[in-house]
Amino acid sequence: MPARCILLFCLLLLATGPARPATDHSARGQLPVFLYTAAKSYEPLAWMRGEDRFPSGAAIFLKNANEERALLPDFGASADPVVSFDGKRVLFAGKTHATDAWQIWEMLLAGGAPRQITVGPEDCVRPFYLPDDRIVYACKIAGRFVIELKDAEGKPLAITYMPGSALPTGILQDGRILFSAAYPLGTGTAPEIYTVYADGSGVESYRCDHGHARYSATQGSSGDLLFASGTTLARFISARAQEQRFSVPAGEYGGDFAETGASEWLLSWRPRANATFRLMQWEQASAALQPAVIKAGVNIIQPALVIPRRMPNRHPSGLHDWANANLLCLNAYTSKYPFPAGSIHSV
Repeated sequence: MPARCILLFCLLLLATGPARPATDHSARGQLPVFLYTAAKSYEPLAWMRGEDRFPSGAAIFLKNANEERALLPDFGASADPVVSFDGKRVLFAGKTHATDAWQIWEMLLAGGAPRQITVGPEDCVRPFYLPDDRIVYACKIAGRFVIELKDAEGKPLAITYMPGSALPTGILQDGRILFSAAYPLGTGTAPEIYTVYADGSGVESYRCDHGHARYSATQGSSGDLLFASGTTLARFISARAQEQRFSVPAGEYGGDFAETGASEWLLSWRPRANATFRLMQWEQASAALQPAVIKAGVNIIQPALVIPRRMPNRHPSGLHDWANANLLCLNAYTSKYPFPAGSIHSV
């Protein structure tokens, strides 16, 4: 190739610049196409008691620059939308009739009949996509919500075992499932943020500075975790062991978050407990919220952008149905606590 052609090609690359990330939009404040849930009544922490967050029903809406419409007008109820990694499908919890139990469904955003994924007498809610055609969701079993995983063959696997309920809230970039449960694990009254691998191993709290209620956690493209903390917003960053709170209006934050750009979010907020949630735009550098969707007497929650997004890491599991197993023995006296020799009689 002549040198002049090479030079022109390089100049063209510099002029066009790198491809924009999926959450970067050309005009600041311009929102992409997104889904949200509208509900007359919404109780963000009802799942902790094994109860319905939407006692009066709910409906998913699609909003773009030209229209706003119900995504599933023929359903008795729909909620918990999450868009697939390629941006073409949506998982959701739905009821064909208002008196049915919540079940997990999937549909193409381009149109077509929804496909039912779970079947049973109990509620199944809050689904998320995982790599390798798997999904994770919460299913009500014996009065509490248990996190289950379904593989491509449709076989369910329970991956949480605790006295109380657990509700997934997102998938971390490293492949772990982010979920909320009471602290101490499944037994307390305040929600806390936990993680678990897709095979049910490695359950742990995200941080150890427990105390007030923390829920609706979502990971941003930076790797930071954004969540509701008491009556404000907070985040976990890798450099700090404790949460970092933002200077934002007091009130209640719930219904999850959607990242619309670098440090820009769609979130649900209400000024007091007896008010309805409204969808707001927020920049992390700002102490103010800007209205995005407000409907009188209706809670607007659970924003989900209709865009492609990065697929999380796959988690290889060492748990298999083997006929044999290894027994690992550790010295119980090796501890940060002193144990006199001979004091441990059995393990």
